[in-house]
Amino acid sequence: MTENQWPEDPAYTAPPASTGVPGERTATTFPAAATPPAGVTQTGVTQTGDTAGASRKDAAKEEAADVARTAKDSAQSVAQTAKSEAANVAAEAKYSAQDLLHQAKTGLTSQAGTQQQKAAEGMRSISGQLRSMADAPDQQGMASDLIRQAAERTSSMATCWKTGSRVTF
Repeated sequence: MTENQWPEDPAYTAPPASTGVPGERTATTFPAAATPPAGVTQTGVTQTGDTAGASRKDAAKEEAADVARTAKDSAQSVAQTAKSEAANVAAEAKYSAQDLLHQAKTGLTSQAGTQQQKAAEGMRSISGQLRSMADAPDQQGMASDLIRQAAERTSSMATCWKTGSRVTF
């Protein structure tokens, strides 16, 4: 291996081992790199019949069970939230549909009323024209009587339509 050929700067100092962050581990709290974990030889082979290996296995099983329990609880919570949100969406959809139906009903009722008023005005106009024909001096006799009756009936119909009452003859 070759060495660094750059000259050393005497003004440069090495940074401190600790940055001063609260809760930071110091170099003495780290495990020694040269010491193998319990139950493992220097060659890396696990010793058989060692209680340290069994306790690690039990700890791993326990941790796996805790993770499974946490996952199950979280899944149940998500399912409950989804169920609740689905109910909220269904209620909102129902309310929106009812509101839309009410708006449509109100709009159609208003339009029908407007059209009924226009029809009543048209009938009133026809009634006036028939009355004018019946009252003409050159239209006397049976034809003028029939025209007069038609004028009265169309006038009655127009009044009923305008007031919303039933037409009876």
